[in-house]
Amino acid sequence: MGCEQLFWDCAFRGDTAWDDGRNRHENRNTGTHLGDASGTNPSGIGRIAWNGAVVGADKSTSHIVHGTVLIDIDDPASPEVDVFFTDIKNLNTEADVDDMAWGRLTLIDGAFDAGDEIKGVFYGTDHAEVGGVFDRDNILGAFGAVRE
Repeated sequence: MGCEQLFWDCAFRGDTAWDDGRNRHENRNTGTHLGDASGTNPSGIGRIAWNGAVVGADKSTSHIVHGTVLIDIDDPASPEVDVFFTDIKNLNTEADVDDMAWGRLTLIDGAFDAGDEIKGVFYGTDHAEVGGVFDRDNILGAFGAVRE
């Protein structure tokens, strides 16, 4: 599944999380991400990064927000994930929205989270993509990114 397909497959459904034996699925009322979950942590030497897009809805106004996402692992031998949402705009008002960041998230079996605030999973051969959902600063949404 391509990153754009993953990104645009966001669906508004109920709270669920399931694993069908091949794919891991997460859904938190605003978005879902699905695909061929790697089930393993990325490996290599040196920094690894994924770039993509984030989309969400303001829970109080239903306005749509859109921005960029950077997922970063500085040392795959001791994998901790950093997530950065930047250049976020309210598409209804064109107002800037504050950046969001999560640092040093533990990576286990190709997945990371910060409780109910953000959840992400690496997908595909060689961890080519990452996708997830988030609920922070009154915004619910999903993100997807492709490995650099």
